[in-house]
Amino acid sequence: TRFGGQTLEKARRLVCASRYLDLGREVALCHHEWFDGRGYPDKLKGEEIPLSARIVAVADVFDALTTPRAYKAAWRFEDAIAHIIGLANTQFDPHVIEAFQAVMAQSLVNACVRWTPEMTVGDPRLDEDHRRLINLVNLLAAAGERQDRSTIETVIDELVQYTEIHFSQEEKHMELIGFPGLDEHRKKHDFLTEQVMALRSRFFNGLPGRLGDDIIEFLGSWLASHILVEDHQYYQFLGKSPDAGAGNSEAPA
Repeated sequence: TRFGGQTLEKARRLVCASRYLDLGREVALCHHEWFDGRGYPDKLKGEEIPLSARIVAVADVFDALTTPRAYKAAWRFEDAIAHIIGLANTQFDPHVIEAFQAVMAQSLVNACVRWTPEMTVGDPRLDEDHRRLINLVNLLAAAGERQDRSTIETVIDELVQYTEIHFSQEEKHMELIGFPGLDEHRKKHDFLTEQVMALRSRFFNGLPGRLGDDIIEFLGSWLASHILVEDHQYYQFLGKSPDAGAGNSEAPA
Protein backbone atom coordinates (compact mmCIF):
# COMPACT_ATOMS: atom_id res chain seq x y z
CA THR A 1 0.00 0.00 0.00
CA ARG A 2 2.78 2.45 0.86
CA PHE A 3 4.81 1.67 -2.25
CA GLY A 4 1.72 2.12 -4.42
CA GLY A 5 0.84 5.40 -2.77
CA GLN A 6 4.40 6.70 -3.05
CA THR A 7 4.67 5.73 -6.72
CA LEU A 8 1.44 7.52 -7.65
CA GLU A 9 2.44 10.55 -5.57
CA LYS A 10 5.65 10.82 -7.61
CA ALA A 11 3.66 10.50 -10.83
CA ARG A 12 1.26 13.21 -9.67
CA ARG A 13 4.15 15.59 -9.00
CA LEU A 14 5.50 15.06 -12.50
CA VAL A 15 2.22 16.18 -14.11
CA CYS A 16 1.41 18.86 -11.53
CA ALA A 17 -2.30 18.84 -10.70
CA SER A 18 -4.10 15.59 -11.45
CA ARG A 19 -7.29 14.63 -9.63
CA TYR A 20 -7.10 11.24 -11.33
CA LEU A 21 -3.70 10.48 -9.80
CA ASP A 22 -4.78 11.97 -6.47
CA LEU A 23 -7.60 9.44 -6.34
CA GLY A 24 -5.26 6.66 -7.41
CA ARG A 25 -2.84 7.50 -4.62
CA GLU A 26 -5.66 7.53 -2.05
CA VAL A 27 -6.94 4.17 -3.23
CA ALA A 28 -3.55 2.48 -3.35
CA LEU A 29 -2.57 3.72 0.11
CA CYS A 30 -5.87 3.39 1.99
CA HIS A 31 -8.10 0.67 0.51
CA HIS A 32 -6.99 -1.81 3.20
CA GLU A 33 -7.91 0.51 6.04
CA TRP A 34 -10.94 -0.66 8.04
CA PHE A 35 -13.82 1.59 9.01
CA ASP A 36 -13.37 0.58 12.67
CA GLY A 37 -9.65 1.41 12.62
CA ARG A 38 -8.29 -2.15 12.50
CA GLY A 39 -6.91 -1.96 8.95
CA TYR A 40 -3.50 -0.97 7.60
CA PRO A 41 -1.11 0.75 7.04
CA ASP A 42 -2.07 3.70 9.27
CA LYS A 43 -5.02 2.42 11.33
CA LEU A 44 -7.25 5.18 9.93
CA LYS A 45 -10.83 5.15 11.14
CA GLY A 46 -14.20 6.24 9.76
CA GLU A 47 -14.08 9.33 7.59
CA GLU A 48 -10.34 9.66 8.15
CA ILE A 49 -10.21 7.14 5.30
CA PRO A 50 -10.67 8.89 1.91
CA LEU A 51 -14.06 8.19 0.34
CA SER A 52 -12.38 6.83 -2.80
CA ALA A 53 -10.63 4.16 -0.72
CA ARG A 54 -13.78 3.32 1.23
CA ILE A 55 -15.59 2.67 -2.06
CA VAL A 56 -12.79 0.65 -3.64
CA ALA A 57 -12.41 -1.41 -0.46
CA VAL A 58 -15.90 -2.83 -1.05
CA ALA A 59 -15.38 -3.31 -4.78
CA ASP A 60 -12.01 -4.99 -4.19
CA VAL A 61 -13.42 -7.56 -1.75
CA PHE A 62 -16.46 -8.24 -3.94
CA ASP A 63 -14.18 -8.87 -6.92
CA ALA A 64 -11.87 -11.11 -4.88
CA LEU A 65 -14.77 -13.19 -3.59
CA THR A 66 -16.58 -13.62 -6.91
CA THR A 67 -13.48 -14.34 -9.01
CA PRO A 68 -11.96 -17.85 -9.14
CA ARG A 69 -8.42 -17.99 -7.78
CA ALA A 70 -5.80 -20.73 -7.69
CA TYR A 71 -6.62 -21.34 -4.03
CA LYS A 72 -10.44 -21.08 -4.13
CA ALA A 73 -13.53 -21.26 -6.28
CA ALA A 74 -15.58 -18.16 -7.01
CA TRP A 75 -18.34 -17.36 -4.54
CA ARG A 76 -21.91 -16.95 -5.76
CA PHE A 77 -22.90 -13.30 -6.06
CA GLU A 78 -25.62 -13.76 -3.44
CA ASP A 79 -23.16 -15.19 -0.90
CA ALA A 80 -20.56 -12.49 -1.56
CA ILE A 81 -23.15 -9.71 -1.20
CA ALA A 82 -24.39 -11.13 2.11
CA HIS A 83 -20.84 -11.49 3.43
CA ILE A 84 -19.94 -7.89 2.55
CA ILE A 85 -23.15 -6.50 4.05
CA GLY A 86 -22.28 -8.31 7.27
CA LEU A 87 -19.03 -6.32 7.49
CA ALA A 88 -20.71 -2.89 7.60
CA ASN A 89 -19.42 -0.75 10.47
CA THR A 90 -16.39 -2.98 10.94
CA GLN A 91 -14.43 -3.38 7.70
CA PHE A 92 -16.65 -1.16 5.56
CA ASP A 93 -18.34 2.24 5.72
CA PRO A 94 -22.08 1.60 6.29
CA HIS A 95 -23.03 4.38 3.85
CA VAL A 96 -20.91 2.76 1.14
CA ILE A 97 -22.55 -0.57 1.93
CA GLU A 98 -25.99 1.04 1.50
CA ALA A 99 -24.93 2.30 -1.94
CA PHE A 100 -23.46 -1.12 -2.77
CA GLN A 101 -26.75 -2.83 -1.87
CA ALA A 102 -28.71 -0.37 -3.99
CA VAL A 103 -26.44 -0.91 -7.00
CA MET A 104 -26.56 -4.69 -6.71
CA ALA A 105 -30.34 -4.70 -6.28
CA GLN A 106 -30.75 -2.48 -9.33
CA SER A 107 -28.45 -4.70 -11.38
CA LEU A 108 -30.65 -7.70 -10.55
CA VAL A 109 -33.81 -5.81 -11.52
CA ASN A 110 -32.31 -4.70 -14.84
CA ALA A 111 -30.67 -8.01 -15.71
CA CYS A 112 -31.58 -9.01 -19.26
CA VAL A 113 -30.21 -12.54 -18.77
CA ARG A 114 -30.45 -14.48 -15.52
CA TRP A 115 -28.51 -17.57 -14.54
CA THR A 116 -30.82 -20.50 -13.85
CA PRO A 117 -30.07 -24.06 -12.68
CA GLU A 118 -31.03 -25.31 -16.15
CA MET A 119 -28.01 -23.50 -17.60
CA THR A 120 -25.42 -25.63 -15.84
CA VAL A 121 -23.58 -27.96 -18.21
CA GLY A 122 -22.08 -30.14 -15.48
CA ASP A 123 -18.59 -28.62 -15.34
CA PRO A 124 -17.95 -25.99 -12.65
CA ARG A 125 -15.29 -24.13 -14.62
CA LEU A 126 -17.35 -23.84 -17.79
CA ASP A 127 -20.36 -22.83 -15.70
CA GLU A 128 -18.24 -20.08 -14.12
CA ASP A 129 -17.21 -18.84 -17.57
CA HIS A 130 -20.87 -18.72 -18.58
CA ARG A 131 -21.76 -16.80 -15.42
CA ARG A 132 -19.04 -14.32 -16.27
CA LEU A 133 -20.42 -13.86 -19.79
CA ILE A 134 -23.95 -13.35 -18.40
CA ASN A 135 -22.57 -10.75 -16.01
CA LEU A 136 -20.82 -8.91 -18.85
CA VAL A 137 -23.99 -8.81 -20.94
CA ASN A 138 -25.97 -7.46 -17.98
CA LEU A 139 -23.29 -4.86 -17.21
CA LEU A 140 -23.39 -3.74 -20.82
CA ALA A 141 -27.17 -3.39 -20.74
CA ALA A 142 -27.08 -1.40 -17.49
CA ALA A 143 -24.28 0.87 -18.74
CA GLY A 144 -26.19 1.49 -21.96
CA GLU A 145 -29.28 2.46 -20.00
CA ARG A 146 -27.23 4.97 -17.98
CA GLN A 147 -25.36 6.18 -21.09
CA ASP A 148 -22.14 5.43 -19.22
CA ARG A 149 -19.55 5.44 -21.99
CA SER A 150 -16.55 4.61 -19.81
CA THR A 151 -18.21 1.46 -18.45
CA ILE A 152 -19.46 0.49 -21.91
CA GLU A 153 -15.90 0.76 -23.22
CA THR A 154 -14.55 -1.41 -20.41
CA VAL A 155 -17.24 -4.10 -20.80
CA ILE A 156 -16.89 -4.27 -24.57
CA ASP A 157 -13.15 -4.85 -24.20
CA GLU A 158 -13.90 -7.56 -21.62
CA LEU A 159 -16.30 -9.19 -24.10
CA VAL A 160 -13.63 -9.12 -26.81
CA GLN A 161 -11.14 -10.77 -24.44
CA TYR A 162 -13.72 -13.35 -23.38
CA THR A 163 -14.56 -14.40 -26.93
CA GLU A 164 -10.89 -14.67 -27.88
CA ILE A 165 -9.79 -16.74 -24.89
CA HIS A 166 -12.80 -18.82 -23.85
CA PHE A 167 -13.97 -19.80 -27.32
CA SER A 168 -10.44 -20.77 -28.38
CA GLN A 169 -9.95 -22.97 -25.32
CA GLU A 170 -13.32 -24.64 -25.74
CA GLU A 171 -12.72 -25.37 -29.42
CA LYS A 172 -9.29 -26.88 -28.75
CA HIS A 173 -10.82 -29.19 -26.17
CA MET A 174 -13.63 -30.19 -28.54
CA GLU A 175 -11.06 -31.00 -31.21
CA LEU A 176 -9.02 -33.06 -28.73
CA ILE A 177 -11.97 -35.24 -27.74
CA GLY A 178 -13.31 -35.55 -31.29
CA PHE A 179 -16.62 -33.76 -30.72
CA PRO A 180 -18.65 -34.26 -33.94
CA GLY A 181 -20.38 -30.87 -33.72
CA LEU A 182 -17.14 -28.86 -33.60
CA ASP A 183 -17.54 -27.14 -36.98
CA GLU A 184 -21.06 -25.94 -36.21
CA HIS A 185 -20.04 -24.90 -32.72
CA ARG A 186 -17.08 -22.94 -34.12
CA LYS A 187 -19.38 -21.13 -36.57
CA LYS A 188 -21.57 -19.98 -33.69
CA HIS A 189 -18.50 -18.81 -31.78
CA ASP A 190 -17.28 -16.95 -34.87
CA PHE A 191 -20.67 -15.32 -35.31
CA LEU A 192 -20.72 -13.90 -31.78
CA THR A 193 -17.07 -12.83 -32.06
CA GLU A 194 -17.88 -10.92 -35.26
CA GLN A 195 -20.87 -9.25 -33.60
CA VAL A 196 -18.81 -8.21 -30.56
CA MET A 197 -16.02 -6.85 -32.75
CA ALA A 198 -18.54 -4.95 -34.87
CA LEU A 199 -20.10 -3.54 -31.72
CA ARG A 200 -16.69 -2.43 -30.51
CA SER A 201 -15.87 -0.81 -33.86
CA ARG A 202 -19.17 1.07 -33.99
CA PHE A 203 -18.78 2.27 -30.41
CA PHE A 204 -15.24 3.56 -30.84
CA ASN A 205 -16.24 5.26 -34.07
CA GLY A 206 -18.87 7.43 -32.42
CA LEU A 207 -21.86 5.41 -31.28
CA PRO A 208 -23.97 7.43 -28.85
CA GLY A 209 -23.70 6.37 -25.20
CA ARG A 210 -27.01 4.50 -25.25
CA LEU A 211 -26.71 1.08 -26.85
CA GLY A 212 -29.59 -0.12 -28.96
CA ASP A 213 -32.02 -2.54 -27.37
CA ASP A 214 -31.57 -4.79 -30.38
CA ILE A 215 -27.89 -5.30 -29.54
CA ILE A 216 -28.62 -6.22 -25.93
CA GLU A 217 -31.49 -8.49 -26.99
CA PHE A 218 -29.24 -10.21 -29.51
CA LEU A 219 -26.49 -10.85 -26.96
CA GLY A 220 -28.96 -12.08 -24.36
CA SER A 221 -30.86 -14.43 -26.63
CA TRP A 222 -27.66 -15.77 -28.21
CA LEU A 223 -26.17 -16.42 -24.82
CA ALA A 224 -29.16 -18.32 -23.46
CA SER A 225 -29.43 -20.38 -26.64
CA HIS A 226 -25.72 -21.16 -26.73
CA ILE A 227 -25.60 -22.37 -23.13
CA LEU A 228 -28.93 -24.21 -23.09
CA VAL A 229 -28.54 -25.90 -26.48
CA GLU A 230 -25.05 -26.04 -27.98
CA ASP A 231 -22.99 -26.44 -24.80
CA HIS A 232 -25.42 -29.01 -23.39
CA GLN A 233 -24.95 -31.08 -26.56
CA TYR A 234 -21.21 -30.88 -26.06
CA TYR A 235 -21.35 -32.19 -22.51
CA GLN A 236 -23.91 -34.85 -23.38
CA PHE A 237 -21.31 -36.12 -25.84
CA LEU A 238 -18.91 -36.49 -22.92
CA GLY A 239 -21.52 -38.48 -21.03
CA LYS A 240 -22.19 -35.53 -18.73
CA SER A 241 -25.49 -34.07 -17.66
CA PRO A 242 -26.54 -31.08 -15.55
CA ASP A 243 -27.01 -33.50 -12.64
CA ALA A 244 -23.54 -35.01 -12.95
CA GLY A 245 -22.07 -32.83 -10.22
CA ALA A 246 -18.31 -32.57 -10.53
CA GLY A 247 -17.10 -31.78 -13.99
CA ASN A 248 -14.55 -33.32 -16.33
CA SER A 249 -11.10 -32.51 -15.00
CA GLU A 250 -9.93 -31.93 -18.58
CA ALA A 251 -12.67 -29.47 -19.47
CA PRO A 252 -11.59 -26.01 -20.62
CA ALA A 253 -10.89 -23.42 -17.97
